Amino acid sequence: MAQGQKQWIQAMLHEDPYIGFSITYDVSAWSNPLLMNVPGGSSGLVLNPQATLLPLQDEPPAPALPAEVPKIAIFEDSDSASSYESAGWLRWVFDERWNLPRRPSPQPRSRPERSEDQNVDVLVVPNMYVPTINQKLGKDGKRALVDWVNAGGRYVGYRGGAELATRFGISTAQLQQPNTVIPGSLIRVKLDQSSPLADGVGDFAWVMYDGDRILNPVGGTAPVTYPAFGSPDFAVSGLPTGADRLGGTAAVVDEPMGSGRTIVFSVDPNFRAWTEGTQQILWNAILGPNPA
Repeated sequence: MAQGQKQWIQAMLHEDPYIGFSITYDVSAWSNPLLMNVPGGSSGLVLNPQATLLPLQDEPPAPALPAEVPKIAIFEDSDSASSYESAGWLRWVFDERWNLPRRPSPQPRSRPERSEDQNVDVLVVPNMYVPTINQKLGKDGKRALVDWVNAGGRYVGYRGGAELATRFGISTAQLQQPNTVIPGSLIRVKLDQSSPLADGVGDFAWVMYDGDRILNPVGGTAPVTYPAFGSPDFAVSGLPTGADRLGGTAAVVDEPMGSGRTIVFSVDPNFRAWTEGTQQILWNAILGPNPA
């Protein structure tokens, strides 16, 4: 830390960065160990490490796909800036990190082609501007989506995708305005180890919270939750204004719907295609088994 770039090192590696202001327009924490869910720590000792420059390393391999990969599509609206951005991050991870095959993205339309809809097992719905999608889909599109889930489809939605699910009745979860002032902080969440969504994640992960809605389950389970505020497990890296309102609420709700399954995230588990810790939860939501 005895160098001119120590603030950069703190920002990229520290668990609890110093925030010298009470409001900001963008993310206030970007700790790579937390984003990647890598355990670590710090020491106040004065060290004199001996370092050796390593040769360039090979890129880590893509995670192993299951023996039977479901037919997956990403639902997006090419006219929506929020959808274009969030879906773009997701397409990049599918193609460049996961090597996960995906079908052409279905476009919002009021009269869906039923044969195409039935040719998808998992529909991933990232952030979007829901009023526009709702108008484009109309009654016929809404009915087709509901019927598809009830007939056995798996719906995985986050942020706007979660709102769409609750609006259409394919999730019983409830969303509330948070009244927080957090345009980007890392908040620790706890995972229920009995849920398949926790596979390979561990007991905790850190979500990038970006002023997202408060999520509460009604008919489903909450396999990923914010610990009770004030408990030792509740932690915020970055601007914390209003974070206490999240204590004890859900970050993910998982529930059966008819013969299908709906998994909704209040946050973006693939924020800027960099949040590797919560990407694993998304991977499990898309490819993992149903709860026992």
